[in-house]
Amino acid sequence: MKKNISLSFLIAIGSTISSYGQTFSYSSKEPLPRPILFAKGIINTPMYELNGCFTPDGNSFVFSINTPSNNGIYCIIMIAEYKKGKWTTPRNAPFSPGIYSDVDPFISPDGKKLFFVSNRPYAQGNYSKPNYDIYVVNKTENGWDSVPQNLGNLINDERDQFFPSVAANGNLYFYSNKVTGSGIYCSKFEDGKYAKPEKLDSTINKKNTSSIDDCISTDEKFIIFASYGRPDSKGGGDLYISFNINGGWSEAVNLGEPINSYAREFCPSITPDGKYLFFTSTRGIFDNGQANFKSYTDIVNAYKVIENGQGNIYQVDLTREFLEELKAKSLKKE
Repeated sequence: MKKNISLSFLIAIGSTISSYGQTFSYSSKEPLPRPILFAKGIINTPMYELNGCFTPDGNSFVFSINTPSNNGIYCIIMIAEYKKGKWTTPRNAPFSPGIYSDVDPFISPDGKKLFFVSNRPYAQGNYSKPNYDIYVVNKTENGWDSVPQNLGNLINDERDQFFPSVAANGNLYFYSNKVTGSGIYCSKFEDGKYAKPEKLDSTINKKNTSSIDDCISTDEKFIIFASYGRPDSKGGGDLYISFNINGGWSEAVNLGEPINSYAREFCPSITPDGKYLFFTSTRGIFDNGQANFKSYTDIVNAYKVIENGQGNIYQVDLTREFLEELKAKSLKKE
């Protein structure tokens, strides 16, 4: 395998990252080399927020709230709109009323479909089933108000499926703990339907590690995912990147600090213009003795701050230079 960064790769990166002249709701006037909280006080609160993604125009932000539950994961999908220069108070997605656990929203690059994961039954009813399947809703004139459709038995099985991510050509990437092995899978979209999912290379689904929460670039040139148990991990779980080299995946590279931390980093997503990486982190005031609690009141008040370790959504630059640097490291590891 060639060890140099090819011109074709640089062209591919250029196609992934659009012109810096266009401004979106999430655009920053200043560089963001360090992660910042997105829409602090509106999207990010003392609650547990995760899984953020945008519509192609950047004017709708869809994310999940992880609520306290004694029955495992229980999430609700929320939507916020960008109007008159600010984000509106989030509201429940019309397909996520809180009856079931709905999580991991992903909007297709063309903005016509919203994929998500749910433990809802196949038929309507006020109960849930023990495993999670991938569903899709279509965009209508009234928003995401169509009836969610289960992707079917070829994708979903009796095990769990999580974190769908779709390339521009329709290829579906997701995590599953299938009988054939836990890890990140890809189902190619061919002739208007999904093919049998195939598990990605061992460079991503590395032995004795857990790789989940995948985000594919629109052109499938790279994939960012969360992984646990790797020797170079910074903390509770880190984000990694792997590059598509002639149909195979390169050795995964840790995104490094300050994106990864002593806490858990997961749920990556790339903005429609390719300029920013959004992700979830559980970093907070209780970590590594950052807080100085002198009284019970101090501790109670710490729980009320946004970065209380419950999980928040962060934004950071995803520049060409950064991707080129990671690409070089990835090739060097092979």
